[in-house]
Amino acid sequence: RNLLKRVLQRGIAAGEFRSMPVDMVADVLFAPILMLAIRRHSVDMCGATTIDAETYLQTHFELTLHGLVSSNNSRLAQ
Repeated sequence: RNLLKRVLQRGIAAGEFRSMPVDMVADVLFAPILMLAIRRHSVDMCGATTIDAETYLQTHFELTLHGLVSSNNSRLAQ
């Protein structure tokens, strides 16, 4: 968590990221990764359908870096 916070702070200082509450952003970014670990050792162990970890994490990082807004949506992709 501390490493992620330092990365976010550096990105904000360099103008690469917009200013946001670093503690909260670090928790929000890490939550899906923690949820994947919890799920793999609980729900998946009960025989439920498993989640493909690679696809899950690719989706998480894609959303983190690009959000939900299409680059073709000029009204929202500003």
